[in-house]
Amino acid sequence: MRSVYLLFFLFLCLFVNAESSVSSVMDSTSAKLESQPGYAVLSSFNKSLALGKNEQDAANDTLQRIKSGTISLSPGVSEVLLNNTALSSVMLSHILSERSLFDATKSTIEMYPENAKDIITLAVTLYPSMAQKIVNSAVLTGEIDSEQALIAAIYAGADPSEVSSATAAGPSDSDTIEAVDLPLGAGLNTTADQINESQAKK
Repeated sequence: MRSVYLLFFLFLCLFVNAESSVSSVMDSTSAKLESQPGYAVLSSFNKSLALGKNEQDAANDTLQRIKSGTISLSPGVSEVLLNNTALSSVMLSHILSERSLFDATKSTIEMYPENAKDIITLAVTLYPSMAQKIVNSAVLTGEIDSEQALIAAIYAGADPSEVSSATAAGPSDSDTIEAVDLPLGAGLNTTADQINESQAKK
């Protein structure tokens, strides 16, 4: 009987330690995401959606906040987002709806294959710490080769020591973007052409 209690005690200790380790990793991942430019941008986009605005208006509001400096971003990040307003809006929509940067990158490139390099640049600009996942996702579409994707990622600011040619790895839990909560019923079907048309009318 004594040995049973001892085994139970050891199992309990292992379980507590494992739970603590998982919690520590989750806290670390969350903090890492919050330090990325994409966190502030997505939070602003989501805030407009929560107020009942449609995607086009929410995207325009967010881009206007970036332009006015209301959203604090480095000049380089702001320039990339403002120079690719239509793609930026579509990318944000995919990230919010799919909650996975891997899937969002893949979906956006499949939607606009001719803009694969620009989409990699946008994704890495928003989440530079996830550059390897972005490169892997882009290459998986078959619309860009590994070398071109890698060059685009490094050019966008990825750390060369932390990113390499794409692997066959698919999406994982570490790709999940949980920075903001998506309002129920929010539509996420805006296309770049619709956004361009909306902005042309302003």
